[in-house]
Amino acid sequence: MTKAEMNLIIQLAEGDITIDKNELEHIYKLLKERVILTSYKVKVLKAIKNKEFIKKCLLDKDISLSSGDRLEIILSIEDTEFYKECVENANLIGLEELQEVELVEATKDAEYIKQYIEKRKEVLDSEQKADLIIATNDIEYMKWWIANKNRYGYFLYNRDVVRLISSTKDIDYIEECIKSEELKLGTADKAEIVMRVYDDKDIFRKLIEYNIIRPNLEQEKNKITLPPNMTIGIEIESEGRKSRMLRVLKYKGWEGDVEYSIPNGAEVRSPKLSAESDQNAEESIYEVNSILKACGQRISKRCGGHIHIGADYLTCPQSYINLVYLLKSTEYILYLISNEAGNLPREQIVVHAEPFSEKLLEGVKDG
Repeated sequence: MTKAEMNLIIQLAEGDITIDKNELEHIYKLLKERVILTSYKVKVLKAIKNKEFIKKCLLDKDISLSSGDRLEIILSIEDTEFYKECVENANLIGLEELQEVELVEATKDAEYIKQYIEKRKEVLDSEQKADLIIATNDIEYMKWWIANKNRYGYFLYNRDVVRLISSTKDIDYIEECIKSEELKLGTADKAEIVMRVYDDKDIFRKLIEYNIIRPNLEQEKNKITLPPNMTIGIEIESEGRKSRMLRVLKYKGWEGDVEYSIPNGAEVRSPKLSAESDQNAEESIYEVNSILKACGQRISKRCGGHIHIGADYLTCPQSYINLVYLLKSTEYILYLISNEAGNLPREQIVVHAEPFSEKLLEGVKDG
């Protein structure tokens, strides 16, 4: 490949130039060159937007593209009939099942999607079926699948039934499902429905209303006490099958996120809390922990918790110096009580929580 040809590919990929049909054969030959990065091949094909040319390139195994790349190129055409044609020839153009299902969803043609599900229902997994059913936007169709979730060929896991129930957006029907014994939804499944359907401010109240949690607020919140004038922030790590959903939790200023240090983990972080704030800190902490428990989350040896104390509690330079000396004198004890009696400290300590009081003390002594 010459320098001029490489520049042509780069300019096409960046959208700096356009070409006419007479040049397509030349571009076709260049795309087969292995020296061209896959990302540039994708950009060039998306820029050309010629269905027949794209089809020709997708069918050519010498133009090395992943299944995801192929889907991205097809979707750039924005032509429902072209999507359907590619689905029918998925094996020939190198689309794997995951991308094929995404392409079916992208048609936004409810009847076509239903026909595809019926044709492939015994090979599609539960999650794929649920994605496609939701893509139809047909509430009655969703309800039919929920009612028949245990039929042969129509089986759906509860995690996907939860998504279907929530997607109906029919509050009366949703309440029936939560209370239904026939659906055999677990407590965590019901909690997820509540969190998907109701506004943040109503979540805790609805969890109580549906007997998903049984509050013991006065007794429990008395265990949580904050000194006046102190502000804190809390991070709670947990793991469980509802972690993915909890990563987008928003409740009274608390927010969920991914916890990368745990294989199936989630973390919830509080807003700034204090005993004197308008938001009752004790109630807030209790309610969030109740939500985690209702979702079936658990705390294991892989999980951690963090309490951040606001610096405004330290009112003068001597307060900071006192804190450093306090940490130095108690750090060893803190590490001991953070592990179960008789067990060695966890390996993660070295990575995530290495002792540091000695360095702080050196800094204080050095001024």
